[in-house]
Amino acid sequence: MKGNVWRSEELIFDGDEYFNRILNEIASAKSTVEVETYIYREDAIGARVTEALGSAAERGLNVRLIVDGIGASGWYERHAAGLERRGVSVRVYHPILFSNLMSRLARDIGRGFKEPKQPWGRALLSRLNRRDHRKIFIIDSNVLYAGSINITSEHCRSVLGASAWRDTAVRVVGGPIDKMISAYNAVWNRCHDSKAKRRWRDSFLHRQRRIKPSRLLRLNHTRRLRKRSYEELLHKISTAKARVWITNAYFAPSGRLRKALKAASENGADVRILVPRNSDVFFMPWVATAHYVLILKENGKVYEYLPRFLHAKTALIDNWAIVGSSNLNRRSLLHDFEVDIVLVHSETKAALSERFQLDLAESEQVLTARGGLTAFLGRVLSRLLKNWI
Repeated sequence: MKGNVWRSEELIFDGDEYFNRILNEIASAKSTVEVETYIYREDAIGARVTEALGSAAERGLNVRLIVDGIGASGWYERHAAGLERRGVSVRVYHPILFSNLMSRLARDIGRGFKEPKQPWGRALLSRLNRRDHRKIFIIDSNVLYAGSINITSEHCRSVLGASAWRDTAVRVVGGPIDKMISAYNAVWNRCHDSKAKRRWRDSFLHRQRRIKPSRLLRLNHTRRLRKRSYEELLHKISTAKARVWITNAYFAPSGRLRKALKAASENGADVRILVPRNSDVFFMPWVATAHYVLILKENGKVYEYLPRFLHAKTALIDNWAIVGSSNLNRRSLLHDFEVDIVLVHSETKAALSERFQLDLAESEQVLTARGGLTAFLGRVLSRLLKNWI
């Protein structure tokens, strides 16, 4: 049973609580700290995390940090070297390097573009588009924090007050954390150094190993795992009998996902989609609006969260519940690295259900699909940017 159940699960709905707990755990860590984040900003919160990581490394701990080349662009150029001087190992996933792009173009020109493994334009698009969207802290190979919270003050009321983002994260202990560490090492081994000049190759210690799927940990950093996670989600939704309660920040579902939601409605399940009224990406509400008609047509319900930006990514499908970093858009389903935690304890699922209903109470139900310019722009953007959103 060791890897089949989390020894403990705790949901966190507040950014300040999330970072306070993580900083305390880093301060008391005994051996290792591994961090992976899409966005890292050296603001009020980021500076505290930076200091905590540096202090842990100076105490002799093995501290590793992975940041995304676009999400943390600007941070690693200015701040990674300072952390490395204190003993933290920092790597960058997929930095956008003009020299690399030009060398790839030159190589393809040199061979006359004859039968490349992948058309150059498509390969370039794939490289630019594949990001590390995971947000995790692993402490002493035993405690895992995961969810939708980046290393930035945007999630914290202590800094931004009532405009802080509404997020959800989870702290789990035990279970298949060894698989999360293997997944971390797999991405670690694909990264560049903090100056974005050298791409690391396989080492004996961090050579990518085949990771067996876990029912508690949804990973997608290989094609096999991505396909499995996607198919599992579609199956869970399409066969739901009681409920499909989804909270998601960026709702732009694929055709197959829309069909799964339709099947759930036909089964008699209570389909409810909760999205933000306002977004940090100005056009995303337009895109989401373009999909409302398909949900409402099949007796699904759509709600828009009003108080602030809703950035959480959670789902309750019958008795199956997940919290993580995955959005319901093509980016998460087909491109980005994500991690979602499957909850197993009944009290944790009940807490997530209660939170969903509290959020609904602060939301407005969309009763009819919107028309006009907003809906038109949403449809156009959905088609033009389908590989990017």
